[in-house]
Amino acid sequence: MVEKTRRAKRPGKPRASEIRFVVETLYGRYGNTMLTRRSPFHVLIATVLSHRTKDEVTDVASKRLFERFPNADALAHADPQEVAALIKPVGFYNRKARTIVQIAREILERFGGQVPEDLEAMCTLPSVGRKTANVVLVNGFQTPAVAVDTHVHRISNRLGWVKTKTPEQTEHALRKVAPRDTWLHLNDALVNHGRAICKPIGPRCSVCPVAEYCLRVGVRPARGFELHPQAPGRGVP
Repeated sequence: MVEKTRRAKRPGKPRASEIRFVVETLYGRYGNTMLTRRSPFHVLIATVLSHRTKDEVTDVASKRLFERFPNADALAHADPQEVAALIKPVGFYNRKARTIVQIAREILERFGGQVPEDLEAMCTLPSVGRKTANVVLVNGFQTPAVAVDTHVHRISNRLGWVKTKTPEQTEHALRKVAPRDTWLHLNDALVNHGRAICKPIGPRCSVCPVAEYCLRVGVRPARGFELHPQAPGRGVP
């Protein structure tokens, strides 16, 4: 258990102890995401399905898919039209159906039916970039990596840990400031927090368990969830 760190008073590079406290506080509150309880193959396919799709839609669609096609061998021999029907209404479901079938075929043919535990190797698969590969490393293999999706990108900027424009920039920035011992839980902590409280529009700041450590960069809280004026975030006098 991390000792509670004092709220920083001035803007600047966040302290490692502060990041560690925030990550462990949020992880202790929410626990793992659904992805963490799956195999590397399931994490990979579910992450591909999640692109431009709401989390709850991805969860339901991936569950239907894996009940019918539970592994790479089964999905590699699937009819893309049947796959599309199972994953609908995820965004671009017809295109994604063809993509995940091809991913399964390449895993079967090139990697013996197992997702490779290597970022560069995973990135050779169709539609798999660094973000997806890092999610698989963390949630599928429990290998320390900085997995950055839209939630992690948004919240780490709001907190003032980084000042970046893209998830790719956020990954590289977080690798410099976040202690390595937080990497395994960082994605789960911020993703679940983004779903529950720190939403893209109208975050619920007044009930946030780490509000006193947040710079609230670009934040407009939901009505009724504003913070008291005497409870400034880090860097606010």
